[in-house]
Amino acid sequence: INALKAHDDALSEELDQYRTQLGKNSKSIISSFTSDKIIFDLPKTIDQTFVNNLKTILVEQTTESWMFWYGLLSNYVEDRGNCLISERFEIDGYKLGSWVSVQRTKKDSMSQERRDRLDQLGFVWNPYDAKWGKSYSHLKDFVEEHDHCLVPVEYEIDGYKLGNWVSVQRTYKDEMSQERRDRLDQLGFIWDVLDAQWEEGYSHLKDYVEEHKDCLVSDRYEIDGHKFGQWVRKQRTNKDKMSQDRRERLEALAGWVWSA
Repeated sequence: INALKAHDDALSEELDQYRTQLGKNSKSIISSFTSDKIIFDLPKTIDQTFVNNLKTILVEQTTESWMFWYGLLSNYVEDRGNCLISERFEIDGYKLGSWVSVQRTKKDSMSQERRDRLDQLGFVWNPYDAKWGKSYSHLKDFVEEHDHCLVPVEYEIDGYKLGNWVSVQRTYKDEMSQERRDRLDQLGFIWDVLDAQWEEGYSHLKDYVEEHKDCLVSDRYEIDGHKFGQWVRKQRTNKDKMSQDRRERLEALAGWVWSA
């Protein structure tokens, strides 16, 4: 059979398909194997179980195990809708997650035919990029709903810890690719939360000055739940630690005093 396969692509593909079916139903044996090029001529006294086992062994011995694992993966994709398998995942005792990981490491040395087969399943060659993209999608939904990127650290969406992911992006800003930084910037991403909070407080102070003509804000004064009075007091307390730019911006506001 192996010699025949070497000269017959149609037969080779036919046998590969049966090996893939074995993977899709890993506990089964082949009972439906038929081919006009392979004839099983057995005594009538041989029961069907023996015949099916013989067909199964024939397919296993004349095809590569890769097709069996491919069948396992195809089944997983049909059930779950994706190829994002954890490295420890097993099915019926087969370490499918480990096999998937190996395929990623062999991407450059793999035949184009196998790469094409995996691509047809939506194979994820870089799971980290895929996970980042999914997280980015969650952040995009958050922005559409809340009109900002200031996600609370404890915030979760459908069990996913989006707030924690956003915090990690800020931590790794300098190591992040320019493409990812640009995508986050398009959402109005806040890289420095403390700086953003200062700018928000300053904006409130400008509005207060326009309305009241002074900067003498009560400690208990709030704007939309923002403890604005405490923010103003904190600026006066931190005068000596504050950047020159911020001090000049505050002093440029009409009625600003460092000692209330």
